[in-house]
Amino acid sequence: MKRPLKIAAGIAVMLVVLVISAAYTVTSTDWGREQVRTRVVAALNGAAHGIVKIGRIDGNLLHGIILHDVSITDSAGNPFVKVKEVHSAYSALPFLSRKIELSNVRF
Repeated sequence: MKRPLKIAAGIAVMLVVLVISAAYTVTSTDWGREQVRTRVVAALNGAAHGIVKIGRIDGNLLHGIILHDVSITDSAGNPFVKVKEVHSAYSALPFLSRKIELSNVRF
């Protein structure tokens, strides 16, 4: 009975390490932030009637974000919003309940 428990504990530890590594990769590397940027832009363009563009994302995605070269145009291509940088802080916890709570937003 001890051997199956050791195997289960080993698997649990490996899964925890894998999840932490994945979270770090997505939130703290240029590659991870680019993956998030492309998915966010695709989702926003699918929901908006215009065109949303985000040039680059910086910051640690678990606590705050800096969006560079953000623009929103209408369907004819006329500018609606164009911002060089957007800074915002947030907590990741509200995302679990499908809420977005931003703080210290600066344009």
